[in-house]
Amino acid sequence: MPILYDLARRRGANFAEPRRVHGLSELVHGGYDVVINCCGVGGKELCGDDDIRPVRGHVLRVAAPGQHHMMADLEKGTYIIPTYAEFCSCCHS
Repeated sequence: MPILYDLARRRGANFAEPRRVHGLSELVHGGYDVVINCCGVGGKELCGDDDIRPVRGHVLRVAAPGQHHMMADLEKGTYIIPTYAEFCSCCHS
């Protein structure tokens, strides 16, 4: 998330102070334009979803110069999120 945070901050985003949220309903009238939910398996408690369980995954970084849009295959559990070297130092070789 540091990359997303840095990119958004450079583009003028303001952030609320981090705090514990006990339910998504707390965010409905919070005056937020965007909420980024990165609770992971904490979603089990946050959303009351007993089906959430940890799974093992792998992330591969590959060169894909023609890939400009996020894509996901929910049935297979795969996704592509393009990164842009001009926005994050981790992408420089």
